[in-house]
Amino acid sequence: FDSVMFGPNGEKFASEGSFLEVVPARRVVFTDLLAADWRPLEGEILGFTAAITFEDDGAGTRYSARVRHRNAADLKKHEEMGFHDGWSAMLGQLEEYAKSL
Repeated sequence: FDSVMFGPNGEKFASEGSFLEVVPARRVVFTDLLAADWRPLEGEILGFTAAITFEDDGAGTRYSARVRHRNAADLKKHEEMGFHDGWSAMLGQLEEYAKSL
């Protein structure tokens, strides 16, 4: 897959990745370490794998994200790019979209 993120000052961050597992309405696992054709990616990548799970909690849906980086340096770089704020903003956007369905 291809992904583009936009920063608060108009920065544009393009990335490529691969879905490792998709269980509809339950779980999505993806990485930026592999391209869609299972080719290892090189160059400026963040080096992470993310597992997103969705669980019914009665009043709504519990969203859990587990992100593992290749090493501490990749984690630090991702955090410095605004990882926590960016993923929180994405979650808010996802919630708004879900409400519109």
